[in-house]
Amino acid sequence: MTWTSCADISFVIMRIIILTISLLLTPILAHAEKIIVVPVSYTRADSGEQVPQAADKIEKTVIEEARDAGFDIVDQSTAKAALEELSECSKISKECLQSLVQKLNADEAIYVKTVDDDQTSYKINVTLASRDGFSDSRTDGFFVVLEWLRGAVALELQKSVTVATVEPAPVKTSPTPETVVPPKTEEPTLSEKSDGHGLSPAPFYIAAAVTGAIFVGWGITDIVVHKKFKDLKDGKVANNNWTSTRDNLKKLQTFDRILLGTAAVGALTTGVLFFMTDFDTKKNADKAKLIPSVTPNGGMLTFQGSF
Repeated sequence: MTWTSCADISFVIMRIIILTISLLLTPILAHAEKIIVVPVSYTRADSGEQVPQAADKIEKTVIEEARDAGFDIVDQSTAKAALEELSECSKISKECLQSLVQKLNADEAIYVKTVDDDQTSYKINVTLASRDGFSDSRTDGFFVVLEWLRGAVALELQKSVTVATVEPAPVKTSPTPETVVPPKTEEPTLSEKSDGHGLSPAPFYIAAAVTGAIFVGWGITDIVVHKKFKDLKDGKVANNNWTSTRDNLKKLQTFDRILLGTAAVGALTTGVLFFMTDFDTKKNADKAKLIPSVTPNGGMLTFQGSF
């Protein structure tokens, strides 16, 4: 069997697993995070003059990319009204964006500031409420800068958000008078209640192996996605291939997210099987077996045993 046929078999098995479990993931993936796109600032370097047309194009690009990344966009008029009400937002800053997110009950906010130096050099600064943000100087044409910004925003929105946890303060309680507690009658434990007819270990081992394989696949895919997005951000992709490369990466990014969700469900299923499995091998005389076989047309796995 060639390496190509082995890879094809693995890919088919992975697709079957994903298509089966993705139905269970629909309620989990249905909830989209909300993002606020703050009005873009676009000024000329020499005169400080605002350029509304260019700002609108950048704003539409950011909104489109955020929507493609799975975010719901907060209404622009609502965002502008909230900005005017916040005193700390007289100048847009990270603290301002954090207050805006809290006020509108959103998950993220993004602000893009661009300075145009005679349409030959562009300084772009992107600030986010919950992520690091980034800044860069570009000497490409305006539309090339737009495409670069699209990829850079997509890459930034993929980064996870670190939420600081606050330990709750201990609650002081007044002393209560001692009470006499009647002796407890111990209930039989799970092992005592069990009649010894748990599941065979085979389903647990299979679930663990499949989940591990999915995690490995997700890890490899995630590394590839991040590397390719970094290439786009750093301008290592030719301009004429930029759009097609980005579209392919979006599909790969969706596949990467499905793999992660599938791996999470697999881990949960494996955990449930762990508590339902009877690992006493003496009680499992007839062990389940997973038998690999190879034919001229491909390969197969045969599951044999009793439960």
